[in-house]
Amino acid sequence: MTTNTLPVVALTLGDPAGIGPELIARLLADPATCAQANVVLVGDPWLWEDGQRIAGLRVATTLVANFAAVRGRADTSRPAFLAMDTVRPDQPRTTTDQQVGHGNDRPSPQQHSDHDGHGGQSWMMMLMCAPMLVVVIALVASGTAGVGSIVWAVGCMLMMALMMRGMGGMGGGGAGGK
Repeated sequence: MTTNTLPVVALTLGDPAGIGPELIARLLADPATCAQANVVLVGDPWLWEDGQRIAGLRVATTLVANFAAVRGRADTSRPAFLAMDTVRPDQPRTTTDQQVGHGNDRPSPQQHSDHDGHGGQSWMMMLMCAPMLVVVIALVASGTAGVGSIVWAVGCMLMMALMMRGMGGMGGGGAGGK
């Protein structure tokens, strides 16, 4: 594929307290990733640096000022990076080992069953979908993606809302609610 025919794929770093930045670093460390798409990473520079540090990798990126600059790149062998200051760097971080239960911070079954649903956490999870919607709208505005992309982003948010309602969050009476 030539540069002009590669699809533009925007990746966000995800939840600052999650494993997204570390996983994105691992994904982008593989040269085959950028051989298949014109990749643009969107997020906070400090979070990207932290994700690379945790993954034990360094991934070279090309700094871009906006989404339009991504489409016109001649060299897509390394990902573009669109820096956005969205989250303070004092957010706690975890590693994939902690997320999959290899750390010592996993709650006991008793501690887990004592909570009363997901409460405010549900709304926080929904807010995590907002950057995706912003990125999609920016891609549509720059002509990189079609208007139908917004339908997919809104659909994803609706699916998250239904999932949280089923788990007892967002005021629903699902299986996780009491």
